Amino acid sequence: MERRGTLLLVEDEAVLRSLVAQFLRNAGYKVVEAEDGGDGDRRHLEEGPFDLLLVDLNLPVFSGVEVCRRVKARCPSQKVMICSAAIVRENEEALLALGVDHFLTKPYHPEDLIAHIRQEIEGAAARPSSPHPLGRGRAWLFEMAIVPTLEEGRKAPVAGYSAFDPLRCCERSVRSRGGSASTRRSFT
Repeated sequence: MERRGTLLLVEDEAVLRSLVAQFLRNAGYKVVEAEDGGDGDRRHLEEGPFDLLLVDLNLPVFSGVEVCRRVKARCPSQKVMICSAAIVRENEEALLALGVDHFLTKPYHPEDLIAHIRQEIEGAAARPSSPHPLGRGRAWLFEMAIVPTLEEGRKAPVAGYSAFDPLRCCERSVRSRGGSASTRRSFT
C-alpha cells in the first residue's frame, strides 16, 4: 500500500489513540503515537516535522495549546489539526493566533477524519458526513469509544467485528457521553 503521509497523533486516551492509529494505518498513513503533551513535543522534536499533527487539547504534561505553541515556535510551517471535544471560542482564537490549520470536533466519524487529513495534506476537498446526528449505519469516534449505530439510530452490538475493525470498541451510547453530532470547521 502506498504511504500517504506521516502523522503524529497526540491523544491521551489509550483506547481512542490505538483505534484511530490503526484506522489511519489501514488508510495508508504512517502514524507516530504520543500519549501526552510532553511525549508529543518530544516526538516532534526528535522525529519531526510530520505531514500533519493531530492534537487533542486536554492532555497531561503539556496541554494541546502548549504543544502547538512549542511546535510552532520550532517549526512555523508545521501543519496542525486539533481533534478535541474541548474546542471553544477562546481556544479557537488562541490556536488560530498560533497558526493551527484545522479543527475537528469530537465526536467525529473516521471517514470525516480521513477527509480532513486529506484536505490538509493533499489539498483535497473534505466530504461532508452523514446529516443524521448519529450517522446512520456508521460509527462515531468519541473520547473513549467508537459507537456503531444501526439505521434506526440504535446502538449496534459490537460483538462480531474483526480484531482490526475500527468499529470494535467499548459499547457506550451517545447520550451517556453527552455527545452530539460532529461539527467541523476549517480555518485555512
